Formats: sequence, C-alpha cells, structure tokens
Amino acid sequence: MVESSLSLLLISIVAFILLASTGAMFSPWSWLFFVLVILVLYVQHLRIRQFDRHPVLYWILPSLMGPAIWIPLYLVAGHAWLMTPSAIFSLCFNYVANMLLAFWYTLQLHRERQLNSKFAQAARYDDLTGFQNWNAFRNDFESAFRRVSVTAPLTVATIDIDWFKQLNDQYGRSTGNQILVTLTHNLNEALAASGLDYRCYRTGGEELTVLLSNTTLSQATPVLEAWHHAIRDLTIVVNGVAIKLTVSLGLTQVRPEDRNATTTFQRADWNLYESKHAGRDKLTAI
Repeated sequence: MVESSLSLLLISIVAFILLASTGAMFSPWSWLFFVLVILVLYVQHLRIRQFDRHPVLYWILPSLMGPAIWIPLYLVAGHAWLMTPSAIFSLCFNYVANMLLAFWYTLQLHRERQLNSKFAQAARYDDLTGFQNWNAFRNDFESAFRRVSVTAPLTVATIDIDWFKQLNDQYGRSTGNQILVTLTHNLNEALAASGLDYRCYRTGGEELTVLLSNTTLSQATPVLEAWHHAIRDLTIVVNGVAIKLTVSLGLTQVRPEDRNATTTFQRADWNLYESKHAGRDKLTAI
C-alpha cells in the first residue's frame, strides 16, 4: 500500500515516533523488528506494479506485520511494560482494522489514478492506429516550432490515402480500418528503421501527419520517398480480398519567415493538395 517513496519515508518516520513514545525503542529487539518491517514495506513498494493483479496481497502482508511485532514484543518484554494479553489483542485488532481502512483508501486512489491515466491516453491517442491525434499534434507542433533553430530544424510531412472513401464504400468500414492499421504500422516501421527523430499522428480520417525533429527537408524526403514507393508494392489482404493502394504526400520544412506553426502546416497541406491535384500517388516537397 506504499505507492511512492515519499509515502514510505513518512510511514517510517511516523512509526519510529510512535514506537519511541512507548519507550520500546530502547530494546535491541525493537530495533530489529522496526528495521524488518521497514524492509518489508520497501520490498512491497518495489512491487507496487503488481497491485492490479493481486490487490488483496497488499493488505494481508502489512496486516500481519502488526501482530508479528506486538506479540513477540509482549513475549520478550511485555512484563516490563505491564502489557496484558487483552491490551495486545486490542492493539493487533485496531492495527488490522486501520490497515483495512488504509487499503480501501489506497485502492480508491489507485483506481482513480488508472481512470485519469486512461482519460489522458484517450485525449492524446487514436484508438484504432495507436498514433497520436489532432489535439496532440497541435500542441506538439506548436511546442516544436518554438524550439526550431539553425541547428534544430523541423520538417512536417502530411500524408493522405488515395481514394480511401471509395475503398470504404466498396469493401466496408472494417476493411477501411484494417487498411489504416496496416498502413500506419508500415509507416512507423519505415521511420523507425531510418533513425530519424519522428512522431506520427492521425490528424483526420485517412490523413496522417509526421513531425520530424532535428531533420531537414533534404534528410526527410528520401526516407518518405522510399516509403511512398514501397506502398505501391504493398498488398493488403482482408477477408481473402487483395487490396492495392497508393498515398499522396506533402513535405515542408520550417522556414525563418514562417510567422507561426500554422503557416508551416498550411504549406505542407498545400503541397499535399498539389500531389493530389497532379493525379495522386505523388510526393511534393517544397
């Protein structure tokens, strides 16, 4: 139930203060038990990632530590502290009950954190392709645009699947989804193999955008041109049907005269339009 290093530290300090206030810390046995408990909590803290699979174990272990401490202390030095069996039982019962309450509270916090994480994931990522979405692209592009310099160029590539609406109409939406998944996976593999610093986004139905940080237009163009040609040879088989497709691309690099990120993106989008206007299955890089 110790999810952070700060929580572990606070628990250790509070536990030491409580034990010291009883006078128990003058015994070597008390120090030994105290150190063992902190070590157990530390091991549990390191394994907190398993909380989702076995949450009850994170209540059982700390709950057993209370009786494991108080009962041996009673047997060793209970007479010196005038501790009765009923007092020990009361201490153990209250400890376990409080640990149960702490477990319930931790479980609620953990679930809330998971839910918030899922919301944050959904806010930035496209469920179908795994690429980041338009909102993420807009924020990342504006941030990357502000960092552009002579030594840190930025190139933008816009990509559109040719005749995608017709493919959807002819083969169905599920086939269109499979085409998108296959194509985005293929693009991600090609960019990963290039060694370029890139991030991929799905910015529309069949529209993809790639941000290439620390990359000039002359560096990005050969990589995307090779991928563009490879797509012509790609055959996507869905439900026994072999589908061929092509893509159109528009590339540009941030220029000193670009007033903002929108100016750059509009130029990349215009280059994409030029590729489609020229008959599709083209790459325009200006």
